[in-house]
Amino acid sequence: MIEFRYNGDGYVVFQFREWHNHRLCSLRNQQFQKKHRHLHLYHKKTIIDHSRVNQGPTRAFRNVKEYVDGYENVGAQLVDFKNFGRDIKCFIGDRDAQLFVNYFENKRDTTEGFYFAYEVDSGKCLVHVFWCDAESRRNYALFGDYITYDPTYSTNKYCMLFTPFTGVDHHKRSVTFASGLLFHKDEDSFTWVFQKFLDAMGQGEPHCIITYQCAGIKLGLRAVFKHARRRYCMWHIMQKLTDKVGPAISKETDFVSRLNAIVWDAELEPLEFKEKWCQLVNEHNLEGNSRLSTMFRKRRKWITAYFRDVPMGCLLQTTQRSESQNNFFKRFENAHGTLVEFLMRFQSAIDVQRHTQKQLDRDDDCTLPQLATSLKLEAHASMVYTNSAFAYFQVEASASICSLSVGGFTSPANGIELIGIVDART
Repeated sequence: MIEFRYNGDGYVVFQFREWHNHRLCSLRNQQFQKKHRHLHLYHKKTIIDHSRVNQGPTRAFRNVKEYVDGYENVGAQLVDFKNFGRDIKCFIGDRDAQLFVNYFENKRDTTEGFYFAYEVDSGKCLVHVFWCDAESRRNYALFGDYITYDPTYSTNKYCMLFTPFTGVDHHKRSVTFASGLLFHKDEDSFTWVFQKFLDAMGQGEPHCIITYQCAGIKLGLRAVFKHARRRYCMWHIMQKLTDKVGPAISKETDFVSRLNAIVWDAELEPLEFKEKWCQLVNEHNLEGNSRLSTMFRKRRKWITAYFRDVPMGCLLQTTQRSESQNNFFKRFENAHGTLVEFLMRFQSAIDVQRHTQKQLDRDDDCTLPQLATSLKLEAHASMVYTNSAFAYFQVEASASICSLSVGGFTSPANGIELIGIVDART
């Protein structure tokens, strides 16, 4: 503030004085002053750890508040947490792809059994990435008879396709064998990633690969895999079939329910399936429906009856495993995230998957399931199968026992009474 004053000679003197028209900041309000706010290593690590599981600075700030029992004890404000998250993105900036590649190259050089490959285009832009570690390769050697492949979108801000190779382990849980990122959805891209998959797995092909109907995937599989059979996802086909027959037949008749009963019946033989399909189509006068005719001609690519010679051919019929895994990964992903953020979140998802598998392995080693019958077969199965797989066996075994009854009959030749097992269903 400026103060005017006259000296003895009659001149005006200007004097600057600082006057406060407000109270000085109290101790309890010092937490809001910038000089009292500092992000320590603990704060920064908390923000990064939350980012690994797709949680932002706001959630990190609230959780820190709970740890230290009050906002006044945090030592920083929400804006400081957000600014640090912004600074991380600025640091990544245009170096995103290079940092992504550098991480994998360093891991490949320092970790035994880690496989990594990538490719750039003429403009030095990253277009293809593939990676898998030693544990993923071991899982493929154990459970890689049947795999599902279903690319997913919106995993990063570059709209690259996330393409995991998924199977089922001995706990009937989804397991990731390998992963890739593709910038294009064409034959060359799929051929590249399939070839890298074979290279990583020692040229060992699966018995069968379940995918949806995509021309690029079809051509890529045909170019790379010589023995593996390709199978279309039954769920995707049935979704489209019911739409193609028209709303009148779908909603006003029993066509859809009867078609589902035929298609999803794993016990039908090929000839039985053909007869029931043709009978149903003729009853509803759908012989001229092009979609039905096309999928009937391709029945050897998706109907279970034609995959009885393939291990697990009756158990895996759709890409549901891949879709389930994609939904699982989406919990950790962000469509607006960088490749570095995607990498951190992907690793967190894999850690969850493997922790669950180890926990189930521990349960199998330490516990025995409760038997429902006195059959020696059930007792033997409880020792052979994992607890998760045995639960399915036990349901089937119990259902079989309930459908059987003990009956007796007398031999007319010698009058000897015999005791046998009679199927109650007959």
